[in-house]
Amino acid sequence: MKEPGATICRTRSRDPGAKPIGVYLLGVSARVGALAIVVVGGFSSLGCGSSGSQKDELGQGQTLTVASDANAIQTKVSADGDHYAQGRNTFLVQFDPATTVLDKASAFMPVHGHGTPAAPTIAAEDGGGYRISDFIFNMPGIWDVTLDVTLADRSDKVEFSLDVP
Repeated sequence: MKEPGATICRTRSRDPGAKPIGVYLLGVSARVGALAIVVVGGFSSLGCGSSGSQKDELGQGQTLTVASDANAIQTKVSADGDHYAQGRNTFLVQFDPATTVLDKASAFMPVHGHGTPAAPTIAAEDGGGYRISDFIFNMPGIWDVTLDVTLADRSDKVEFSLDVP
């Protein structure tokens, strides 16, 4: 509960195990005030940002280029129609090298600890690349997307995030 005159800092974390950070500054006494300054000084280095590693984020109307975890594959991903939203979505994916196979696509909402209600449909496109359709984001917020891929019999992952309005 926030006390009157308190300042609170919260983070939107992409780490599924992270809890929101709350820092309360209360002017109860000089010692408590000094302690609060030290605590806030420690948290200020966090910048009230996310704990955990940052993923590349696909913005509205953008094509995101992101490397696979093993840096063996470059991936270009965009939303069909340059827009994604709550509900059903379609994404277009191109890989370099083009012999990369998209095995699975999934998304996880770290703040709420759940995935999508159903797996999306993956279809190879003429001329290379893939269309991922029926990617259902049932809530607005940050979603972490994982593309499981194979290149020359080696499994790899491509990961990025997006903020569903």
